[in-house]
Amino acid sequence: DPDRLERTVRRQGGVVRRIPEGAMGEGTQWDAQLAFRGASRTVSFVLTALDAPNTLRLRGNGAAFDIAVDIELMVLGPGATRLTVTTHGAPKSLAARIMLQSLKLAHEQVLARYRQRIAEYMDEIKTESDLS
Repeated sequence: DPDRLERTVRRQGGVVRRIPEGAMGEGTQWDAQLAFRGASRTVSFVLTALDAPNTLRLRGNGAAFDIAVDIELMVLGPGATRLTVTTHGAPKSLAARIMLQSLKLAHEQVLARYRQRIAEYMDEIKTESDLS
């Protein structure tokens, strides 16, 4: 649900624009401005693969990093779906490499927060779908 994702970014103080507006498909691009680690960051994501409702692949780039996000859903049974989110960032500068190194030192804490945010997002989606 790209509209929901865009609302989430806006709720957290970000600005996001979808190109082209309307239905999402391969080649759809999002330009976003977000606050990350106390600074405003600009990033662009392009939808490179879509096999709804199973797979979504995004590739992004910002000033400091190239980013790959792969999202996969697998139905396990009635009322049970497994979500797998794989994220990979590649630094583009020395400053980005240093930031990545500091994140690696706090790997377990960063990973726990990332998993927690994804779980909270999924809980919101489940709550909304239960109300519908």
